[in-house]
Amino acid sequence: WKVVNAGKENGSFITSQCFLMGRNSADEDWQTVDYFDGNRSNVVLRTITSDKAYRYLRMVVTRGTQAASSKDVRIYEVEVYR
Repeated sequence: WKVVNAGKENGSFITSQCFLMGRNSADEDWQTVDYFDGNRSNVVLRTITSDKAYRYLRMVVTRGTQAASSKDVRIYEVEVYR
């Protein structure tokens, strides 16, 4: 999966921490597929190691910038592929 942040505008706009979560039906609990923490790269490219497939995916951003006090998130692009 790939996340392109707004770091070309300003390095502080790079997402520091987020989770990719998945599930297969509306009544299932969300499961963490992958996450990153302490990121400083504008483009994050990660490999999902699980063989499990998901129908629904969501990305939960828990720290959207380099500053812990900021509540903003600036993401240009998200890609998930198999």
